[in-house]
Amino acid sequence: YHTIGDFSFTSQTGAQITQDSLKGHIYVAGLFYTSSKGNGPEMLDKLKEVQRYLEEANDTIVKMVYFSVDPETDSVATLKEYGERNGVLTSRWYLLTGNKADIYEVAHNDYFFKADEDSTQAERYQYDETLRLIDKEGRIRGEYYNSKVEEEVSTLIDHIKLLKFEYEHAEE
Repeated sequence: YHTIGDFSFTSQTGAQITQDSLKGHIYVAGLFYTSSKGNGPEMLDKLKEVQRYLEEANDTIVKMVYFSVDPETDSVATLKEYGERNGVLTSRWYLLTGNKADIYEVAHNDYFFKADEDSTQAERYQYDETLRLIDKEGRIRGEYYNSKVEEEVSTLIDHIKLLKFEYEHAEE
């Protein structure tokens, strides 16, 4: 499995989130930006299904990690307001911002996301709408779940359950 490299970005609470701070957690990674009028809101609605499942299961191991492709606009305060407005639980989600070149490098080289800026398009940022499932050791264990397709989000939830089962039974 491909292992995610080191990174350090700032969350909506102002905390520094690193690959090391995510060790021991399973997490779902994706891209977004707060001013998206197109795909962003639809993706968020589908991902709230994952949040609902995790809350109903009283899960404390799985996190949601989203990297802003527009970090120049998406400040910590902007991310915090976006999260509050959209019912994003700070105990569960890390909405991350930081140096744009660093975010794009991590997105492309570690998570294998596609992301580009094109000011000629109605949606200035073109980005991958898929998700990655990362295990407790920081390895990609599932990828290419389309975050806008309900069946694929359901598959993601199933894969989270399987990965948790794998860890629970490896410890026996």
